[in-house]
Amino acid sequence: MKNKRRLRTKVLPIFMAVVMILSSAVTVSADLSGTSGDAMRHDLLALVQVAKAIPQAELANYPARYADQLTYSLVKAEKLAGSPIATAVQLNVCRLELQVALDSLLVDFQYATMMDLQDLVKTGKLTYEKLTQMFLTRIELYDLNTVALNSVRILNPNALDDAKKCDAAYALDPTVAKGMFGMPVLIKDNVNVLGMPTTAGSVALADNFAPYDAPLVTYLKASGAIILGKANLTEYANYITNSMPAGYSSLAGQVRNPNRPVRLLGDTSTLSPSGSSAGSGAAAAAALSAITIGTETSGSILSPSGNNSIVGIKPTVGLISRYGVIPISSTQDTAGPMGRSVTDVAMLLTALAGVDPNDPATLGIEAAGVTGTDYTKSLKLGDLEGKRIGLIGIPGATSASYGPFQAALKALTDAGAEIVTKPNGTALTYYNPSNPNSNPSSPSTIVLDYDFKKDLTAYLATLDADYPIKTLQDIVNFNNAYIQAHPGSFPYGQVIMIRCAALDLEAQKERYEADLLRDKAYSQTNGIDYLLKEYELDGLIGTGGNITGIGAKAGRRIIETRRSRSLSFDILRRLGVVLKRAKYFITAAGAFIERPEDPRRIRRRLSDEDYLQPLLFEF
Repeated sequence: MKNKRRLRTKVLPIFMAVVMILSSAVTVSADLSGTSGDAMRHDLLALVQVAKAIPQAELANYPARYADQLTYSLVKAEKLAGSPIATAVQLNVCRLELQVALDSLLVDFQYATMMDLQDLVKTGKLTYEKLTQMFLTRIELYDLNTVALNSVRILNPNALDDAKKCDAAYALDPTVAKGMFGMPVLIKDNVNVLGMPTTAGSVALADNFAPYDAPLVTYLKASGAIILGKANLTEYANYITNSMPAGYSSLAGQVRNPNRPVRLLGDTSTLSPSGSSAGSGAAAAAALSAITIGTETSGSILSPSGNNSIVGIKPTVGLISRYGVIPISSTQDTAGPMGRSVTDVAMLLTALAGVDPNDPATLGIEAAGVTGTDYTKSLKLGDLEGKRIGLIGIPGATSASYGPFQAALKALTDAGAEIVTKPNGTALTYYNPSNPNSNPSSPSTIVLDYDFKKDLTAYLATLDADYPIKTLQDIVNFNNAYIQAHPGSFPYGQVIMIRCAALDLEAQKERYEADLLRDKAYSQTNGIDYLLKEYELDGLIGTGGNITGIGAKAGRRIIETRRSRSLSFDILRRLGVVLKRAKYFITAAGAFIERPEDPRRIRRRLSDEDYLQPLLFEF
């Protein structure tokens, strides 16, 4: 297979989205260097006429936020179209803004679940092709222009054709309009997708066109989902160096958080997209696709989900195949869904889970009796009735987070759960014989370093025989040569990669195996499993730091999400929950952020005062 570098803006001309009132789509390239201002002006004026054709009486029936957005965009478009000095870029951005305003009259992607989108298809108000075009328009506007989120690495050149095939299939059999069918998905760019480069954000792997789909992609395609493209990430899932900003990579640069992509007046900070699934988180928050996929070793789904105000599930290791995913650690790695509602992530989790003989960790799925589980069926609040949830962290009574924390506990108890503490009402602690009243420290081990070298070498061995990168040392050498040719190209270095490449796997094997046992004892035997057994618990809840790291080492499922309008918290703070059965952690998430009587109230836009105090629910 001949490898050829492809850049995102060169792969696919971005198509302008249309609402039902448009008769045809207008094709626009993200690269406007060869496009004249007159051509762009003509396209903008054509769209202006479409917008002006909407009767004011009809527009008055829409909520003000949609009608006002269209009115503002229309006034701006008419003024700019009449300006003789307007550039092609300005005219194109104005057209995109007007198109998004028109699209919002049909569907508000910040609130609509994938079930809502399927309902629009069933009622004839939307097609899968038009849905895909809408997301492509949003990508061109928000990712390539205006706020320049830089969340999307590359687009699938076959996305629109795949959407047309979904429409044809629906015409033959309307019952296919459910689940992931026809839903455009962005996938983190460390997951193999046939025909597209899988780079992990690395210049060394820019031409890595893997010869096979990752099994999770195979499952996704089998569900009828549309691969819209790849999302940017922190390079090598943040296992290349220390102190590198989350969302940065040598290949793609910096991902921005759509909730606060630039510094505000009087402030010196932006809001980090967090990582390593930074692009997946930012793209989901900005509604650049129906849903996204991230990966996690320790916090790389959970943290960006929190920072970007979305929902993310880090599944149990082994529920989703890791084969065909550029790894850090076969001990802790997993892929998982990231979206704007619990319903959506449960739907995608259903599609991704499955047995894969190339990933031994998945072979326990059948034995556990979870093969073919539909996680959306767990979205019933009654399932929490009688469940015992252990409390492993309590904010101080005078802290700003105390009130929100208590409100979160009440949300669980109102859903029928019992909150379990020590007899004196204090938080539970993991087993710690040296100090029973405090949690033990996480052991310092070489597990991740050892796995990274071992597992990355194994991944590279699955590529074409003539692919020049074979080892971790090859990547280090490539980077060194690149730095020489492009001074300043690796401002944060590659100290972790250098350290891991130098590791003697054979000499360190005995230590590695001992460290694995230490991690297991800390996180499982004396950690999560100890509390679940000792107090007969169904799950745990606590302040954030008590959950993510130990859950990662234990390989346990966690879900992170934001508050919704259904919760009245004055100040936003971090909380955490880990539950031992998937149906409970899905249900608990729904108890917090989705009101059964109003499933469209899923997510709210953050206001300025929220930026520094995000609420994160981890399950």
